[in-house]
Amino acid sequence: MTATGGAILGKDANNRLSANAISLSTDGAIGSVGTHLRTSTGSLTLSKRRGSVSRQQRRDPDGLSITNRHVGGAANALELTSEYFNFVVATTAPRPFWSGRQPKLSTLTFDSDIDLIVGDLATVGAGGTVKLTSTTGSIRDDGSVNTRINADTVTLSAAAGSVGDANAPLALNATKLTLTTGGDLHVTNLSDMAELTVTSTHADTTVVNSYSITAPNFTFDLTDDATNGYLLRTLVDTTGQIFSFKGDRDIRLGRVDLTYKNGVLPDNGTPSPSETYSIFNAETTNGSILDDGTKTTLVLAGSVNLVASKAIGSGSGTEYLDIVTPVLNARASDGGIYVTLPTSTGVDNQKNLITLGSRFFSAAGNPIVVTATRATSPSVPTSRPAPAAISRSRRPTARF
Repeated sequence: MTATGGAILGKDANNRLSANAISLSTDGAIGSVGTHLRTSTGSLTLSKRRGSVSRQQRRDPDGLSITNRHVGGAANALELTSEYFNFVVATTAPRPFWSGRQPKLSTLTFDSDIDLIVGDLATVGAGGTVKLTSTTGSIRDDGSVNTRINADTVTLSAAAGSVGDANAPLALNATKLTLTTGGDLHVTNLSDMAELTVTSTHADTTVVNSYSITAPNFTFDLTDDATNGYLLRTLVDTTGQIFSFKGDRDIRLGRVDLTYKNGVLPDNGTPSPSETYSIFNAETTNGSILDDGTKTTLVLAGSVNLVASKAIGSGSGTEYLDIVTPVLNARASDGGIYVTLPTSTGVDNQKNLITLGSRFFSAAGNPIVVTATRATSPSVPTSRPAPAAISRSRRPTARF
């Protein structure tokens, strides 16, 4: 139901709208404080530009999706009640506060055009999902040690602001995280993470952002510099992880260790719940992916996938990227590819097989230099044959 020039209201206290799924969209209010709009549904989607949301739910919905917009800086009021939850958002421009009362849903989506300060949110059952978006502001924690976002999958997007604060990291409890920030990023997570995706952008090219992510079995040290770009100094997950980072500056890689786990996803691209993966993905939309300049660090994962708008590695000095993996995909759009492979990895890789380009491997006509050498770092097994060269082919494979 859509009202482009007004509100969607209940006729009287006996109003009721019943359906398996309900979607309401309006430029004005949905219900009123005096007469809540009464619904009975398993899936509820609400979209509004101004005014209030006052709704009474006869039975608990499985999924709830709200899009909330403001006109002229006026505050909105949002209140949804059901048998087993009371969902309240106090929204006073420029930022709303999310009530500590928990809506017990399988999926919860909230899209706002101002800051979000998050209290206690939780989903029920396996595979619960929470997705929060602030299109022009930040997503921050309420500062309480007793509240957090609890769900199997959590997606947070603040492309024009920050996620969390250095003094008050956003508290989470999730196994799969997708985080998008246009500023700082500070979160703390109670669960071991099977998947972590981070996207970082800069609306102002002179701004330097800060980052911290804490979780069990996980170490993360990422810094930002207006001239040299990102430095991923340390990324370690001792239980295996699918890690993805996308930025808009040069990315320098230090110590990356995602253990000797499976690096190949099923053909449909969806991770199997029964499998543990070790996959490292890095992409820059405005720069190169480079080595940190020291041969005491390297990238270790079941597969490594690199995409750069410029080069991958550098042909000078110690700037070759040091990578230990059985599967390497790389794409450089305006520069060469320079990689050293000290050794392959994988418990099932008894023949030390390294595959280049299982999905992509190109440098847009620029040089591709890949060398396989015996490892000298104590962090890499040294019982390998003498160095071997790798020739380029459409689907190059090297044994050594």
